[in-house]
Order: sequence, then structure tokens, then C-alpha cells
Amino acid sequence: MQIRCNEVSAGCFKSAYIVERLPAAGKKYFVMISLLETFDDREVAIERAMARGFNHAQWLNSSLERIAAED
Repeated sequence: MQIRCNEVSAGCFKSAYIVERLPAAGKKYFVMISLLETFDDREVAIERAMARGFNHAQWLNSSLERIAAED
């Protein structure tokens, strides 16, 4: 998982998280990029992105495990 945070106009911050599987996952390769709302504080933007990204990474992992079990 990667976290990105950029300063935008008026000194606000925009954060995003990127969740991806390794290319070795073959057909199940997955990339999720979500841009979050604007924050006044950089640290809050990063913390929010980390929390959401971690939750989606867990969801992705459990979903792929279920798919693998069905194959």
C-alpha cells in the first residue's frame, strides 16, 4: 500500500491511497486508487489515507483468498 499526500491551493492537503497486488498474482492483479477529501492538516490527511487503505487492503486480501478457495 502506498500513501500520497499533496498540497493543493489555499494550503490544503489532498491524500490518496494506492492498494495493489504483486504482478505475480496473474489474473487477479488488482490496483485500487482512491483520492480522499481535502484536509487542512497534512498529518490528518495521511492518517485518514492510511486507515482507509489498510481496510481496503484487508478486504482485497480476504476477497482473493475466497476466490482462490472457489477455484
